[in-house]
Amino acid sequence: MGLFSRGQQQPAMPQNIVDIMDFFGRSEFDPQGMSEEEARYKGTIEPMLFSLAQADPEMFLTELAQAVLPVGGWAAYGAEHLARSLLDSSVFQHPSYIALMDASLNFLRTSGVPPTRLNTYEWMHWVASGGTSDTWFLQRPTSAPGE
Repeated sequence: MGLFSRGQQQPAMPQNIVDIMDFFGRSEFDPQGMSEEEARYKGTIEPMLFSLAQADPEMFLTELAQAVLPVGGWAAYGAEHLARSLLDSSVFQHPSYIALMDASLNFLRTSGVPPTRLNTYEWMHWVASGGTSDTWFLQRPTSAPGE
């Protein structure tokens, strides 16, 4: 057994990552609606996943997207926001990040969220994808997310 025979074990994606991202997405969208306990929990999410994201950003993005994209909704929104928070801009053209952004925007659109609630980078992605304020709404909104 050589000195270098054992590889350093990478941290693993939490099994409940979809639930974590769902919560993170909801709290990112409406931070004022959180209780103190929820705010404390939200404050642990980024530090908990930071080392995993930094160890291998592309793998992190790929695994995160594989976990949340089938679910979509707040989980996709949360994952997109978390990735943007933890990783540098070099990954913003990664296919998994783009898929998270597209799923996040699709969720917001179909939920009736007005485009004025988007961050600048979300709106820029929408416009770069050929979207306009006239094409934002697929149908007349019936209720906002969370209602």
